[in-house]
Amino acid sequence: MNNIKDIEIKKIVNSIGREAFITIFYPEIKLNSEITSNEISLKYSDRKYKSWDSRTSNSKRLFREGMEKEALRYIIESSGKLDSDVLKKAESYLNE
Repeated sequence: MNNIKDIEIKKIVNSIGREAFITIFYPEIKLNSEITSNEISLKYSDRKYKSWDSRTSNSKRLFREGMEKEALRYIIESSGKLDSDVLKKAESYLNE
């Protein structure tokens, strides 16, 4: 990762949260690109994020700009503390 687009993807993914992008935002936005942050927060009421709007907006941006697969690659490559099930989910999304 060394060009502007890669740096931007890294910044966006980190602001969303790698695990949150894989388990919440990627599948929800892929299924319905018009879903609102409120709708997502109601579906995942067990999560106590303060920044649903920002996370949703940033996730939608990745899709809108066609960077969602690059975001998945970044997450897989920087999987550090990710749970193995979350990592497997990211890999399966990438291979869709």
